[in-house]
Amino acid sequence: MCAYLIKQYPKLRVKIEGKKIMDTLTHNDDTSSLNHMCVTGNTAMCLYLMKKYPSTLHQKGPLGSHCLHLIAASGIVNCFKSVIPLVHPGKTKYEAEQFIETLTDDYGQTCLHHACVKGHAEMCLYLAEEYWSLLEKKNRYGSHCLHLAAKSGRVDCFKVVVILILGDKTKSNVLSSLETLTNRNGKTVLHKAGVKGKTEMCEYLVSEFPSLLSQRSVGGNHCLHYIAQSGQIECFKSVATLTLKGKNEKEREKFMLDLKNNRGKTVLEKARENQQTEMCSYLEREFNFLSEKKLHAH
Repeated sequence: MCAYLIKQYPKLRVKIEGKKIMDTLTHNDDTSSLNHMCVTGNTAMCLYLMKKYPSTLHQKGPLGSHCLHLIAASGIVNCFKSVIPLVHPGKTKYEAEQFIETLTDDYGQTCLHHACVKGHAEMCLYLAEEYWSLLEKKNRYGSHCLHLAAKSGRVDCFKVVVILILGDKTKSNVLSSLETLTNRNGKTVLHKAGVKGKTEMCEYLVSEFPSLLSQRSVGGNHCLHYIAQSGQIECFKSVATLTLKGKNEKEREKFMLDLKNNRGKTVLEKARENQQTEMCSYLEREFNFLSEKKLHAH
């Protein structure tokens, strides 16, 4: 097919040395061919490209992602291990560790952050054990790897990272640590899970660390505000049930009416702001007292 196309359309032939082609060959998002192989964690292809065209090793994507960030996000531990010696040949183990621990993208995210975003438990375990200081790093927005693991919705990944960081602490100390672990917007791990409407993660966090339910962000948003914003009805149902457990009908109504952020917005208004029509319909049915007319009457 290639021979046919070149014969039929001679302008397709580019007379440039192979190395130069590989060094400059990019896709529309400016990510090199090597980086595209790294996204899938294709070990054999990554090693081939790195050895054949070493200058591609440090090409970055538009958001400053290094090939190692992409491999971390792929979750393929063997690929990461195989590539490390080629990325910094001749360096001591200490120098290699320093390189990984300071390697961040434009958002200040490390390889561990990238692995947590995708919820890859095995990759997180490997990175944390090999590069321990990564567990202390926060990105540009003040989000810790636990925030990102919560946002991924992968409970197994979250548990792995919690054990690595807080394994020697009592449950009360773990809870205290999670309550104070907030990003620049004051979001907890439960808030981050709520933003994405991750039902299983929210249920796990609420059942294991119930006091997180009382936490508010800098803007005064409760986790239910974020779940309403996400539009994930099943997640809202689940967390609302746990939040309102033990309350009678009058207490339930008062709680939901009083649940407003710093701009005075209820969960229904938060859903409206984000054009979550199905969530709005659900809230108007389930909590009809939140409707505009009845809210003003209240």
